[in-house]
Amino acid sequence: MIRLVQRRLIIPRGDTGSFSIPALPDVKTGDVAVFTIFDTVHNSIIYQKIVEELQDLVTVRFEHQDTVNLPVGDYYWDIKIYKNPVFVDEELVDGEEVDSYYAAYNLPECEIRLTGDSLLTADDSPSTTLSPKTIDFINASLNELQDLVQQIENGANYIPATRSTLGGIIVGDDLLVTEEGVLSVDKTDSFSADNTKPVTAAAVYTEIGNINALLQTI
Repeated sequence: MIRLVQRRLIIPRGDTGSFSIPALPDVKTGDVAVFTIFDTVHNSIIYQKIVEELQDLVTVRFEHQDTVNLPVGDYYWDIKIYKNPVFVDEELVDGEEVDSYYAAYNLPECEIRLTGDSLLTADDSPSTTLSPKTIDFINASLNELQDLVQQIENGANYIPATRSTLGGIIVGDDLLVTEEGVLSVDKTDSFSADNTKPVTAAAVYTEIGNINALLQTI
């Protein structure tokens, strides 16, 4: 699933999708936007797409054929607006560049991943039984898992669990976690003045029995 996280654009190879950003104030009918992915190390263009329908939003759409052969790596992207564009064989050859969304020294990042290549598509084989919706769900789930792994590798803070969402937890006092991942109460079977651990019901029952026995001797 192609997605824009803050300013970082993530494109799994072979995936489809789109993202939108607000159009600049001076955009008019007839203007075009040019979306470009740059390899700044080799000073080359990885991918370029022209967006002609500019209104309140600039929407960049990707089809399977747009992303399937993109080279995996970390790059940068930008969108530039052109007035009076001139096309030859659907290629922009001339026009007045009026603005760029991002300054050259502060280009947002673009990550092209292998994930899309390794997943099934509905056209992979006549024997494929997964529906397109199921395939999209698998793609999205694997992308989210890859994001989580990346966060863990980068030392990011865990996402805490809530009453309705599974997440990370911190084991507090009087709790234990076994090597198998079993969470249990760190309890005790005896009473003592300096013991602050929870006491089992059996120990409480025994202690009450002892008190009753002492009371009967009075």
